Amino acid sequence: MTQVQIEWIHSIASLITRNVLKIFWIFPVKKNRIAFLSYSGKQYSCNPKYIAHYLRENYPQKFELIFAVRNLKKWQDKGICFVRFLSLQNLYYFCTAKVLISNCGMPTYLPKRKQQYVINTWHGGGAYKRDTNYFNERIPKSRVAMDLYKSRSTDLVLSSCESFSNYSIPDLVYQYQGEVLPCGMPRNDIVYHVKNHLAIRKQICDRYHFEHTRRIVLYAPTYRGNIENINIEAGKEYAVNLDVQNLLKAVQIRFHGDSILLVRAHHAMNLSFNWNSPNVINVSDYPDSQELLCATDILISDYSSIIWDFSLTKRPCFLYVPDLDYYMQEDRGIYTPIESWPGILAKSNEELRKAILEFNESSYREKVEKHHHNLGSYENGTACERVCTRIAEVCEVPVNDRKEV
Repeated sequence: MTQVQIEWIHSIASLITRNVLKIFWIFPVKKNRIAFLSYSGKQYSCNPKYIAHYLRENYPQKFELIFAVRNLKKWQDKGICFVRFLSLQNLYYFCTAKVLISNCGMPTYLPKRKQQYVINTWHGGGAYKRDTNYFNERIPKSRVAMDLYKSRSTDLVLSSCESFSNYSIPDLVYQYQGEVLPCGMPRNDIVYHVKNHLAIRKQICDRYHFEHTRRIVLYAPTYRGNIENINIEAGKEYAVNLDVQNLLKAVQIRFHGDSILLVRAHHAMNLSFNWNSPNVINVSDYPDSQELLCATDILISDYSSIIWDFSLTKRPCFLYVPDLDYYMQEDRGIYTPIESWPGILAKSNEELRKAILEFNESSYREKVEKHHHNLGSYENGTACERVCTRIAEVCEVPVNDRKEV
């Protein structure tokens, strides 16, 4: 079956499901019910999680917080009601919630009611790897139709920076005409709470059983291809080509002290890495990537928007991109010049080793600050507050009902 045929089947199935689910419209919309979805139920994480936490802590007992996940046994959190993804309970709650919040846009199988308010938080900041190109003739019309439905069903999109608003949103939310909230990413508020970073670091060290004094290097590559057709073999090939031994040796020389490499595969790839080294730990199962970033001393990535999140810490970041030429010409492509990104470019293991050894903190911080300025960053640690203030307004919760901080 071709990709075009799959897209058509998906489109028709979504249309039928939307109409069938209108049966739930016999139940009224509950104005204090908020429904959350992260990565199509795969995780309890990212921006929806942090918005839910803020509502729970700052508007106690004012909202009913519903989170749909695929694995009910995996997730537990006080004050959050978890329901099985795509269960009748999930569909009922989502069809009767006042506010729907997703980090991947409005689900195409859900019918939106006039009384509902949909927020697309997305799951990446900055303006790096490209997303869907709707001027590409290879994009099936059925796919365009589904994304157009998602766009017209969305009331608010969150933006991390001006460049994200200008470049990414037109690709992510096709022909979007609604409001964009320039607030930053809610999941990045945690970066500004530096006093909590040591506790998070200790938690991670204890979980994976290594000394708290070791310097943490996090390797977090993204996937290759697109979300409908992920090139798993290419992603694995470039990831395992990393020379771990020389990498850690260079880190030890430049930054002093023992280091450990934590490896986190992109959630869409589900790859396992094994360098057969006691200094390498696979942390792909860790539930919250933002906590990993708070504990990380040095990040190594490639085209992932995780570099945007980490850049807010001003800590060293290196971009290991041995496939840069291919990625630019045959894969996703990029929005902004990679040389300007908040990381030091390395197209080979030798270039990476040299970049680490020659790392200059002051010039690097200047580069990061210039990058934030050029992209027009909206991040300042208040994203959750701003989004939740809007949610309270939509749900007609009085401002004085908010807990004083």
